[in-house]
Amino acid sequence: MSLPSAPSAFPTQLRGISADFSEISLGLEEKDLGSLTEESLIDLLKRFLAIDPVDLIDADPEIIITGRRGRYSVKNSHHKLTLRPVADPMAAFVELSAEEIPSWMDQTDSLLQPEDHTSERNQAILLIHQRSPRQYYVAALMIISLGIFGATVYYSFRPAPINDEAEYQPVKNPQKIATLNKMAVGRFTNIDASVKILVQDNNRLVLIKLDGPQHRQKNESTHSYRFMTNAKGEPVLYTSEIGVIILTDQSTLRYNGDTYRRTN
Repeated sequence: MSLPSAPSAFPTQLRGISADFSEISLGLEEKDLGSLTEESLIDLLKRFLAIDPVDLIDADPEIIITGRRGRYSVKNSHHKLTLRPVADPMAAFVELSAEEIPSWMDQTDSLLQPEDHTSERNQAILLIHQRSPRQYYVAALMIISLGIFGATVYYSFRPAPINDEAEYQPVKNPQKIATLNKMAVGRFTNIDASVKILVQDNNRLVLIKLDGPQHRQKNESTHSYRFMTNAKGEPVLYTSEIGVIILTDQSTLRYNGDTYRRTN
């Protein structure tokens, strides 16, 4: 008779935030909470998730959890919990709920054994080789026709971008506005373009966008702006002239569907 396995425990540390979540600062030492049970870990993650993301901007605190999957950093990204390996902070993040994280951390990808589809794959290859060239031409024409039809429908009926001020809530706290000002100012780039934002005292901002090869095509404009939050709780730099700039975190913004990373 096999004995029941002991419940998992998760070694957990806090960075940039106090144990009772009352203080958030880069100057705080890492706090070791010991090994938490699944229930205690879920409770900790729920309390972390309840913090206003704007209050987390300066310190960007994180919860470090160790499990069978490895050692992961958990951050509050606009009321969503995102996980990345501590050893690879540039890896794609995983988004999970507080309840899902313990079970996800307690397993490894190697535990998921892939099904053997060798015979099905061989049969598929045999069917492909048995087809005549005429069948290939007909199939290709059908795919092209469907692609053209789908594109026509999409561009004919896609909704216009929403930039209605009623969809946003203004940020009124002076301290949060000051924090967002620091967060927005700077130069942000991606492969195709560069954006530089300068905020002026009279609620005006200067947007300098550089496009084209080596970012040589310059477009500079000045606009009025307000700091607001969207329906997801994300802070945004709202302008009526050029649309909304979403301030994802201290080093990232999204503008016109493109993501830009801070370079200074």
